[in-house]
Amino acid sequence: MRQGWRWFGPDAPVTLDDVRQTGATNIVSALHQVPIGRAWTENEVCERQTLIETTPAGRSPLTWSVVESIPIPDAVKRTGGKAKAEIESWIASLEAVAACGIKIICYNFMPVVDWTRTELDFVTPTGATAMRFDHERFAAFDLFVLKRPGAENDYSDDDRERAKTVFETMPEADMAEITRIITSALPGSTTEPMTVPGFLNASPPIRASTQAVSART
Repeated sequence: MRQGWRWFGPDAPVTLDDVRQTGATNIVSALHQVPIGRAWTENEVCERQTLIETTPAGRSPLTWSVVESIPIPDAVKRTGGKAKAEIESWIASLEAVAACGIKIICYNFMPVVDWTRTELDFVTPTGATAMRFDHERFAAFDLFVLKRPGAENDYSDDDRERAKTVFETMPEADMAEITRIITSALPGSTTEPMTVPGFLNASPPIRASTQAVSART
């Protein structure tokens, strides 16, 4: 069993020394700064690997053993084999990782919304924070902000009533923040918030994701 830690790179607030403090010996990371769809180069991968695995004097060594992940562009999910340029870029990224000797590569193929959540910093009883999904708030967004065609058919009468109450009583600023959080979650396309029309266009089959997340939470 190896103790691995997800590290989001040198711009993240968590440093490699913070990772060492946890007792982890392996790093799970990716080139998050590279735009989705653009091929990673061998130089870029090796540069990140060197940063992780060059151990300062007196420090515990770390190994970049898992790539998490090489994102799959939205065009691949929508058009399959027709997205030739995006597929070739993904293969090139994989080859760059392999050339640096990293053998475990993850990828996500979430069809609609990545990490659906309505809150990023929910405070738990321990004082720690975590992402949180609230079904009623998501339904309020889906029904009354996104206004997805046919959305009303995916919720029970009780769900719709509670979502309406949430939408009508929630401060506008709070709903705007929920909207920002949800529309930042399309994998393979962007990590920046999209406009509501853009989000609607990019996620027409959101129904399946909503049901899956509801069951999970």
